[in-house]
Amino acid sequence: MNLVSLKRKFLYHLEWSMFRWLLVGLSTFLIDYLLFVNVYPALPLIIANFISTSAAACYNFSLHKFWTFDNSMSHMSSIARYAAAMLFNYVINTSVVKLSFVLGLPPFFGKFIAAAISAPVNYFVLRLFVFKR
Repeated sequence: MNLVSLKRKFLYHLEWSMFRWLLVGLSTFLIDYLLFVNVYPALPLIIANFISTSAAACYNFSLHKFWTFDNSMSHMSSIARYAAAMLFNYVINTSVVKLSFVLGLPPFFGKFIAAAISAPVNYFVLRLFVFKR
């Protein structure tokens, strides 16, 4: 196989994994956001965000591991890497939601801002760190 065909194969796989990542990411955001909207009125902001983010992360991990990146590494190894990436993501997410609240914006708006900040980085963190081949 020559260099050009390897490059095409890589780009083809990258495009499909990005498309699958986008579908999983959008559905994950919907789960996170809708759960947050429903539990926030009854619970403190930090707890509501933890619940919605945790539920969404479980869904997200499963689909990314077995569908988006079709990863065959051991389950425990990928869970440990995913947990580290999601802990970092959770800190950023919660900080942005809390900051939006402090600034007088609705926390629901903060969820959108947090997703916009973390989404561009998440694909490459998942592809190159969590589910690397």
